[in-house]
Amino acid sequence: MQAQQKVKVPHLCFQKIRHCLHRQTGFTLLEVLLVLFCMTVVLAVTFPIFVTRLHYSLYEQAVQKFSMTMYEAQYVARELGERTTITIADGNVVTVMSEREGVISEWKLPEGMNIDLSKLNNKIHYTEKGTISKVGTIFIETPLWTKEYTINFTYGRMRER
Repeated sequence: MQAQQKVKVPHLCFQKIRHCLHRQTGFTLLEVLLVLFCMTVVLAVTFPIFVTRLHYSLYEQAVQKFSMTMYEAQYVARELGERTTITIADGNVVTVMSEREGVISEWKLPEGMNIDLSKLNNKIHYTEKGTISKVGTIFIETPLWTKEYTINFTYGRMRER
């Protein structure tokens, strides 16, 4: 029987293994705090911009919805052959009504938005043919901007001034 031979491993190899096992890895507390500070600064700068853009898009969407409501009222007036009215009650509820059908659609404006129809006696009337019975100006106010729109008599559509 042969005697088991011991394999000699150089002392340097054990030293490297011992060094790898005892080496500490990771980040220091200072590095972690620095990264957290940088993230806080970036968040503090970008968050107000994000919120403003969010509100701006919300208001723009409401203006587009109001424009589509005008199309809807005109379509209903033409198809049913009856007068249709758009009203804004309580400063924030937009309602489309026809003489026979009653309320056709109703939706709420976003918080802080106001559509002023005072130059149109607070109503937009469409005739049986789908034309507007009274031309005027619509003021749409939000905390971010105020826009002025005119209504075309023939087509009953909004155009920004």
